Amino acid sequence: LLLIVLVVLCIIWLQRHYPPSSPITVISGDRCSGAVVEMQNPVREHVAKTREFILADVNNSPQLPQVTNDLLYNQTQLGNNFARFYGKEKGSQYHELLKKHIQQAAEVVNTAKAKLNTTFIVNQWYGNADDIARFLASTNTRLDYQTMRTHMFDHLDLTLKEATASIQGNEQESLRWYNQAQEEAKEMSQYISTGLC
Repeated sequence: LLLIVLVVLCIIWLQRHYPPSSPITVISGDRCSGAVVEMQNPVREHVAKTREFILADVNNSPQLPQVTNDLLYNQTQLGNNFARFYGKEKGSQYHELLKKHIQQAAEVVNTAKAKLNTTFIVNQWYGNADDIARFLASTNTRLDYQTMRTHMFDHLDLTLKEATASIQGNEQESLRWYNQAQEEAKEMSQYISTGLC
C-alpha cells in the first residue's frame, strides 16, 4: 500500500513539474505537415490583409467594410486552424485574442488619422500582443514566452511604421515596412508551429 501511495505521489509531482507537451491533438505524417502549412499561411496572409485594411482606411475607400470583414475572417481561420491541434476551446480563446488585436489596430489607425494622441490605444494594443504571447507559450510548452513576445512586438512595431508612413502619404516607405513585416510574419509563423509534428 505504501508503494502504491509513493507511486501516485511521484506521478502527481511529475505532472505538476513536467506538464505534457502540447499539442494535445495528434495529427501524424503528411496530414500533420499539411496542417502546419495551413496554420502558417493565414499568419502571413494576416499581414497582407492588414495592409489592405490600412490602405482602404487611410484612403477612405468604399471597399473598407469588405476589407475589414476579410481581415476579421482571417482571424477566424487562424482560430480554426489552431483548434485542429489544441482543441475547440483553445481555438476559440485564440480567435477572441486575435479579434481584439484587429479591433485595437483599427482604432490605432483611426486615432492617428484624426491626429489625436494614440498613446493609450497603442499601449492597449501592445498589452493584447503580450496576452497573445503568454497564451501561445502556455498552450504550446515548447514555445518560449519572451521569444514569442518579441515576435509579437516586432509585428506591431513594423505594422505601426507601415501605417504611419501611409497616413503621411509616403507609400514607398510604407511598402518597405510592409515587406519587412512579411518577413517577420514568416519567421513568427514558423516559430508558432514549433513541435507540432
